[in-house]
Formats: sequence, structure tokens, C-alpha cells
Amino acid sequence: MLMDGAISSAMNGLTAFSSQVGSISENLANTSTVGYKLVDTRFKDLVAGRITTAQAYDSVLASPIDRNTVSGQIAPSSNPTSFAVSSGQNFVQVGTVTQEGNSTFYGINNGGGPANVSQVPLYTQATDFSFDKYGVLVNSNGNCLMAVNESSAFSGNFPSSPTGAKLVPVSLSALTNQATGQASHPDYNTMPATASTTIAVNANFPATVAPVNGPTDSPPGPAAGLSPTDQNLSVNFVDSSGASQTLNLTLRKTATNTWSAIGGNIPNGSSTAGTTVIGPGGPFPTFSFDSNGKLTANTSLNLSIPALPSGAAGSSLTIQLGTPTTDSTQYTGESIDIRDTQDLTGHVKGSFQSASIDNLGNVSFNYSNGQSINAYRIPLTSFENPDLLQRINGATFGSNPLAAGSANAAWSNGSDITSNSVEQSNVDTATELTKLIQAQRAYSSNSKVLSICDQMQTTATDLKT
Repeated sequence: MLMDGAISSAMNGLTAFSSQVGSISENLANTSTVGYKLVDTRFKDLVAGRITTAQAYDSVLASPIDRNTVSGQIAPSSNPTSFAVSSGQNFVQVGTVTQEGNSTFYGINNGGGPANVSQVPLYTQATDFSFDKYGVLVNSNGNCLMAVNESSAFSGNFPSSPTGAKLVPVSLSALTNQATGQASHPDYNTMPATASTTIAVNANFPATVAPVNGPTDSPPGPAAGLSPTDQNLSVNFVDSSGASQTLNLTLRKTATNTWSAIGGNIPNGSSTAGTTVIGPGGPFPTFSFDSNGKLTANTSLNLSIPALPSGAAGSSLTIQLGTPTTDSTQYTGESIDIRDTQDLTGHVKGSFQSASIDNLGNVSFNYSNGQSINAYRIPLTSFENPDLLQRINGATFGSNPLAAGSANAAWSNGSDITSNSVEQSNVDTATELTKLIQAQRAYSSNSKVLSICDQMQTTATDLKT
């Protein structure tokens, strides 16, 4: 072998193993980095050519190999917006946002054409997300979580498949699309009030109470005089202006198994009379039970709420007592026993309190009014060969369709996401230290070749003198 070939081979060896040591050092430095994917080194034998009596060598070439499909250990987290992607084949899409003054933009695209969150879609398994000062959910790398927004404001509705759905940053405040100037979604910092239309009441009405003058007597209703056995029922509801109100009803047993609402009012501050809902002239809605204490077909009290002094417009309100087979009953007792009261449709205005992410990828926002909504749902993206994604950093990758294949989006089936968790680095320290020792020895061997070649050249030079 030619002396120059030996020197070239040794130099290539030194370069190759230096590259491997560099990758190992990066891996070891990121053993505690959430979602970090290790880099292995692949060595290729390079044959420059061959002649009859000798062979010329170029030795070895080292190239990095990303181990993106190797999953790290899943560790619990106290952060409710952290989650782990259970499979090494799946990633979540992330992007970037830009703040300019008091405005926050997404979809920055300086190259023209349709707006994207970044020039190359970004993917990661570093899912330690938390809210930044702008109310955007970002991970430790500063990338924002991208997800599908609910189809209509505060509805919690999503398409059956995320394929083709528009992704937006998960954020409390509405962001602005840089290209279109349109808001990304509603402002989730505050949940608007919704007027009540149906109140569910689960109660037992006393069966032993004897019937008294009913609404068909003359004079009807409360004008006939209150009876000691009349029952009081109070429910809270939200009026059309979004304010909480209390409706007080007087219920009377008017037949063996029949009850009627013979009076009702809504208190108005200092007014003792309040606003009348059911007056002496009625109408007096009724409901009834069978001989076994079960509700019959008429299970609701349909009431007309008049305009209130507060400015709330008139509305309709249904007191739902149940169905003929469940809920309210008429069993033994002397007074009404309220088991449960629930507003099925209305709530007052609420401010954002907390967020969480479940194993289906739903991003839930919880509010001070006791309500919660699924504002976003996170799609998972898979590739035919994730190891060939473009490496942006150790935990963030760019789409590379020619090498990694097309991106395929799908919803989690419940086992693909682990809530309140993070995926740790997939670096095994013992393995990396072993490779480091091997690389150091190989590097020393190549340096020894250079030393011997130098000695041989010195000997050959001495022969000429």
C-alpha cells in the first residue's frame, strides 16, 4: 500500500471517530432533555480504486443516524398540560408564533404563498407544554403546540378525522394569521354566559299529603289561601342577560296523585314581592304520578319568565322532573325532598382557571363558573420512516417527504397518549459510555498509524542521505 494511502486512511479514521465522539457527547449532554432523540454513527468503508499490484484506500466515512423511533422512558409529571406520546412512530406538530407590540401572530411565511406556521412543518415528542406569558402552550424548546380547534365556539365539536383539518396554535387568546389577518379562534380567557332553558330537578314528593283546594277552585291558586301542606321549590337559573336568578315556586297537591305549581316569583333586590311568574290567574302547570309513585307522561313544568327589572328580556324555562320511569317520585313523606337540582343549559360568565390534556388528545379548559370545554384536539402524525426526518435540534424535526414519507394524521385511540407524563431522552448512559471508550481506542489506533507512517517517512528520508 502506498504511504500516502496509509496516511489518508488514518486521517479519515481520525475524522470519523471524532465525529462519533461528537455525537456521543451530544447524547450524553442531553440525557435529561425531554423528548431528545439520540444520534448514532454509521461507518462506511470507502474504496477509492484498485490496480493490478496494489489497492488504494480512502478508509472510512462516518455519517449520523437519528434514532427517532426508539422511545424514551415515560415519567409522571405534575403539569396537567404535559403528556407523552406512547409510540415512537407518532409525533405532534408544533410551530412558532411571533409577538409584535400588543399583537400575537402565527403563520409567518416570508416566502409568499399559503401561510404556514413555519416554512417546514415541525414535529416533536418533547411534549412538556405549559402556558407562556402570552397564553400560548409552548414546550421547553419554545415551540407552540398545534391542534384542531373546535368547529364552533365553546361547543367541543371536532371532525371525525383530523386529515385535512386546519391546525392552529393552542392558545387562550385569539391569535392573528399573518397572511389573512383572521383570528385563529375565539378568546378562551373568558366563557360567555348562556341563558338557562332547562332545569333538571330530582325530588321525592310526599305521598301522604292530602289534596287541598286546587287551581280549579274559586278563587283559584294562591288566592284560595295557602295550605300548610303546600311545598316550596327553589331553583337557580341564568336569565337572558347572563345574571343568576332564583325562582321560588309554590307546589300544591290538587288531587290524589296530581301536583300543580300555584304560585311563583323571582326576588328583585329589596322588593319583597319580586317579579311574578305564576299569578292568581294562572296558568298553573301540573304533573302527576301513578299509584306506584312513578311519574306519568307529563314530566315538566313549562314556565314563562317575564322581563325583569334588571333589563333581562322575557324567556321560557322548563323545570324537568324526569321521565315516566326515572328521577322524581311520589313516595312516603310529609315534605318535598330535593335530591338534586342541575341547570342543563345555562351558566353565568366564567374566567379561565386551568387546563388539562386527556389520553384522547382533548385540550380542556376549566372556568370559574364550574364549566369546562374541549377547546382543541391534538392529532398525532406518523411517517413511514421517522428516522429520516430533518433534524432541527435533538427534539424537533422537519418534514422530509422524499426520505421520511408523507405525514399521516390521526386521532389518539386512547392508548397513544399518556396524560400528566413526559417522554424522557432515549439515551442510555451506559451504552454511550461504552461506545465512547471504543471510539477513543479506535481514534488512538489511527493516531498510532500516523505516528508509524511518520517514522517510516523519516527512515526513508535518512536512507537518501
